[in-house]
Amino acid sequence: RTFSFCAECGTLLYNGKKFCSEKCCKAQNNRRGKDKRLRKIKGLTNIDLKELYARDEGICWICGDRCDFEDYVRDEKGSFIAGARYPSIDHIYPISKGGQHTWDNVRLAHCRCNTLKGAKVVSA
Repeated sequence: RTFSFCAECGTLLYNGKKFCSEKCCKAQNNRRGKDKRLRKIKGLTNIDLKELYARDEGICWICGDRCDFEDYVRDEKGSFIAGARYPSIDHIYPISKGGQHTWDNVRLAHCRCNTLKGAKVVSA
């Protein structure tokens, strides 16, 4: 039996599909469109995940637990699937709400914590 995780929310899937629902599929497609728009913005700061991990000492700023670069799997096609504790770049003040992609507006977060936070503004 093949299993995977939803590429958007991380839900365990037993059907070999990439998403658990149409909602997650649409959210992922919207994110891809936003990423393309972000790359077109001039003067965008290049933020490296490993540098951010070192700066924030590997700690998720949302829950306070350690992030884990080993928390991922590769499916039968070789696609990378991040686990819940895999590190991600979180914008303190979301880009969708006018925040900037700069070092002073980003913090390290677990993929799962970042997904649950969404576009909310959360104070530390």
